[in-house]
Amino acid sequence: MKAVARLHRHVRRTCLPYLPELHTPQEDLAFFEGHVFPSSTIRLAENEDRLIGFAVSKQDWLDHLYVDPTWHCRGVGLALLTAVRQDAQELNLWTFPGKSAGAPVL
Repeated sequence: MKAVARLHRHVRRTCLPYLPELHTPQEDLAFFEGHVFPSSTIRLAENEDRLIGFAVSKQDWLDHLYVDPTWHCRGVGLALLTAVRQDAQELNLWTFPGKSAGAPVL
């Protein structure tokens, strides 16, 4: 759980710096431990025992999809999304508006 909370914070700081930082690292961990993990399906992507991405789904919602920036554009996010979609009849998600144009739409 600590690795998921750390990766979540790292990706948000690196890729979404325009979002306000509302919680401490300890609050992030408490959120994942107390709310996310007990009620959701978690899929992890690892490379040599290092967490490089994760997806969190609950019912028909993809709640979180985060990939380490050094692993962007290498298929990690697509693999996680594909795994989530295999178990869902319908899948909903919400995204932050992007800051760059030209990103591919799946």
